[in-house]
Amino acid sequence: MTESTPGRRRKTPAQKVTNGLEDILGDSLQKLHEANPGFGFTLIADTKKPKKREATTQGGSWAGIDKQLLRNIHLFEFSNKERAVLDNMTADADRDGLWRGTQAALAVTLQCNQTTVSRAIVRLDRKNFVWKVARGTYQVNPTWAFGWGTDYSAKVIAKIGKDFMAKKVINIPGKKAA
Repeated sequence: MTESTPGRRRKTPAQKVTNGLEDILGDSLQKLHEANPGFGFTLIADTKKPKKREATTQGGSWAGIDKQLLRNIHLFEFSNKERAVLDNMTADADRDGLWRGTQAALAVTLQCNQTTVSRAIVRLDRKNFVWKVARGTYQVNPTWAFGWGTDYSAKVIAKIGKDFMAKKVINIPGKKAA
């Protein structure tokens, strides 16, 4: 009959770190202790999981655009400037989907004239992507800016008003409304 050897215990994270230090430093720690018997140290291992970091983006913020609209944006046949106006307004919209600024400033950003920006906004308004709320303030449609059916979209739509938003539905050209 053979005797069985006792099972090996798993090392704790602190033991693993200690053994790792011993491997790196060799017997330097032992020599240090022998030279200075009163000198000691305590190894404290941080075994907590690191906190999750928030997702980062190039500009530090993001807009969760509705996938169905984004996949079919080409069907609206927006010009390059109209699309640039929409993208800039969406990117700079606040938590409620409001874009604040002037058409003149947007024209400078897009390197075009104010008339081009004004015409683009009129076209985007006709398609219900953006509309004027007050002088220098435009609402970016929450369905576009935050994604249809998301909790955040629902909160913004509730703030704006469901009856008003029923008039601002974005209909994809050539597609039947769901």
